[in-house]
Amino acid sequence: MRTKTRINFQQISIETNPYIEAMGVLFHLADYQRNETRHNERYKTDIQAFFAKFKTHSAVLHTKRLMQENMYVRYNAPVEIMLYSFFHKSLPKLFYKEHSITKKEVKLWVRFVKLFIRQSHFMQFYYAHEPYYVHNMQTYAQTMQPFSPQNFLFSFLGTRSKNLHIICMHGLTTSNYGIRVGKQLYCCIRPYKETRFANEVDFACNLPYSTSLVLHEFAHSFINPLTHSYKKQLQNVSPLCFASIFEKQAYGNHIETAINESIIRSIECLYIETFFTNKEAQVFLENYIQEGFTNIPKLIHIFKNEYMLNRKTYPTIKDFYPKLLKTLCCSTK
Repeated sequence: MRTKTRINFQQISIETNPYIEAMGVLFHLADYQRNETRHNERYKTDIQAFFAKFKTHSAVLHTKRLMQENMYVRYNAPVEIMLYSFFHKSLPKLFYKEHSITKKEVKLWVRFVKLFIRQSHFMQFYYAHEPYYVHNMQTYAQTMQPFSPQNFLFSFLGTRSKNLHIICMHGLTTSNYGIRVGKQLYCCIRPYKETRFANEVDFACNLPYSTSLVLHEFAHSFINPLTHSYKKQLQNVSPLCFASIFEKQAYGNHIETAINESIIRSIECLYIETFFTNKEAQVFLENYIQEGFTNIPKLIHIFKNEYMLNRKTYPTIKDFYPKLLKTLCCSTK
């Protein structure tokens, strides 16, 4: 089974992926998303009705166990596993370390999911809802038409990519994710918490948020590996440098995550400042500061006054990274 629903938009493929939707179904059956409706109540009702006999399926029970026992699996792991499985690719070694999960556990999980897809006739459910997926994707594309956050990002980073995908997740609504599979970059988005429509999902309700989200998730494919390349130097950095972030965000004391999120959110703020009103830019920045990212104003300052004014010296973000990390990492242990 290798099929997906997609439409083309600004050289980006907007898609709905059956493996990710299947994982969304498992999350619902495992009762992991009871408070995350995102205006998809009708879709959730359809899931509960169609898969009522499968609430104790091995895939559901295994998913529930992993969610309860391993907090690191709750983040991008389910989506990343499904994407790599969909394309029959092997997960990178770093994945297992970051998510504290073994190859054996992942292999078993994938086997159970595939078994669930076959035994529950999931594809029958998927094809029956394909008009629903396409409608939401088309509405999203129409709303996003005037904006190209990916172009701003690539210009800012000094890089490019033609292999861009936005996956609209209808069933898996716990968060948004940026994932790289080989040369393919994926921005996986959930519906927005509010909607412009009568109790229907909306992937682009808030334009500052929705457009910058595309930038945010694609940026992870570039910023995360760049930060990780400095892992030895970062071993001596104190978590106290990011105390306000760790206090507000569920990152544990993972310094690389705090660095990645700080840099990417700073770039988002610059994007909003460029394409939206001063008021919208101020609100956007203040929201991030309230979420613990008190270092963003300092990053914006160094971006504006050093990086952006000296692109001949710093043609790419990679060239500027040592100075960026020096600004971020306040002290050593």
